[in-house]
Order: sequence, then C-alpha cells, then structure tokens
Amino acid sequence: MGQSTGWRFYWYRDTQTSDPVFQTGGDSYSIRSVRGSDGGQYWCRAGRGDPVYMTEYSNAVWVNVTDGNITLESPAHPATEGDPLTLRCRYRYQPSNISADFYKDGTLLHTSSTGEMTIPAVSKSHEGLYKCSNPERGESPESWVAVKGLYSGSSPLVPVSVVTALIVIFVVITILLLLLYHCKKIKDLRKQTTQSGQQQGSTNHPSNQDQTQAAGGDGAQSDYMPLQRGTTDVYDTVNAEYMPLRQRTTDVYDTINTEYMPLRQDNGEEYDDVGS
Repeated sequence: MGQSTGWRFYWYRDTQTSDPVFQTGGDSYSIRSVRGSDGGQYWCRAGRGDPVYMTEYSNAVWVNVTDGNITLESPAHPATEGDPLTLRCRYRYQPSNISADFYKDGTLLHTSSTGEMTIPAVSKSHEGLYKCSNPERGESPESWVAVKGLYSGSSPLVPVSVVTALIVIFVVITILLLLLYHCKKIKDLRKQTTQSGQQQGSTNHPSNQDQTQAAGGDGAQSDYMPLQRGTTDVYDTVNAEYMPLRQRTTDVYDTINTEYMPLRQDNGEEYDDVGS
C-alpha cells in the first residue's frame, strides 16, 4: 500500500460486503494461533479522514488451513487469463509426489500419478473451488482459485490491434462513400448532358427540315418543273431546252421560244405556226 501514515486497514474474509474481521494501523495482518476456520478468501482496503475515505478492495488472497495430511497447493493470488495454472497435491509426511484425483466444485477433473494438474491457458471458466484426494491418505480442504482478466481496472484497455482494425474499417468505409458520391455525380452530369442535347436537337430539327425542303424546292424548279394549269387556263411560260406543247382548253397553243419543238395537232385539226 506504500506510505500508511494516517491510514487504517480493514481486512475482509469470504465476502467483500461483510464487516471487516479485523482492523490494523499497518498494512499487514497476522493470525497468532491459526485454526481450520481461519481458512478462506481474504481482501483488504484502507481508509482515512472524517468522514472516512475508502480505497478500492485489494486482489483476493486464498488462505488454506488444514489439520489433515493432504494439502492442495494453489496460487494465493488470482491467476491471469491466458497464463498456465498448476495445482499440486502434497502429503505431509512424504515430500515426493503422490497419485491424486483433482476436483473442481465437487466434480472430478483429472487423475494424476505425479500429484500435479496443469491447465495450459486458464480462463474465467476455471474459477472455482478445487481439492485433491488420495484413496489411502484422504483429501485436502477446498481452495478457491480466482482468475482475473488480462486487462485489469475499472475500464479495461482496448488492445492496439482492435483500435487499428477500427481505424482501417473507418478509412475503408469513408473511401467507399466518397467513390459512391463521385460516381453518382458523374452519372447525374451525363444525364443532364444527354437531356440538353436532345432538347437542342428537337429545336433545330424543324429549321433544318425547312431548309431541306426549300433547297429541294429550288432544285426541283431549276432541274425540272412540269407545266401546271393556271386559274385562267393559261400555261406559264417556261424557258427550257425541250418542253412538249400541251393543249389549252381553248385549242390554242402557246408560243414558246425553243430550239426544237415538234408540232402537235389540236382538236380543231389546225396547226399553229411556230418560229424555229
């Protein structure tokens, strides 16, 4: 606990909510004449001031007290998750190992000819009351084996790998959202360009059609235009290299200047004189 000036220490057994079994002015607690009932799980915490300011509870310590010949050796402090845990069964009058059965919460876990049981990687599920027994020499008292998390404290630290993974995921999601936004913007721009081109094409189409019709009409008049009957039944005069005479309603032919024009008989069986 470090400097203990002004502090009082409170010692608890079996449960943290119980009243302290003892108070000391220093950071140690001694039992002068130990008994079997003194065994169990112990915590301590310190307090000072008025009103008393109390610290957090310490880690638990399991104290084994036995008056028998068999003892289970287990860690006094909580084991850390992921670490190996070894339990040993000892006989008071025989330093060497003995065969033993190991139990957890009353259930047989393991039988060993060397009197040892090892858990390669302990977890919270291994927390509980353990004991060992030998068919000839009896069994040990139960001992509590506590297991603490890898990250201790009120707010466990987050592993660096987890933080790195979260950062990578955030960056990837951000990039994907930017790409989606960019693609949507390009798609909308292309759509607007297409619509604008269609509108411009529909606007220019009639004028182009008119120009085409006008050009076609001029070409037709210059290349070939048949004679059409006027409202006064008089044919228009058209200069051409060759144009056959067509009969008028009055049976009189128009005089047309041409290089060559054959004479055609009208219905009155008279010919007009045409200067050639």
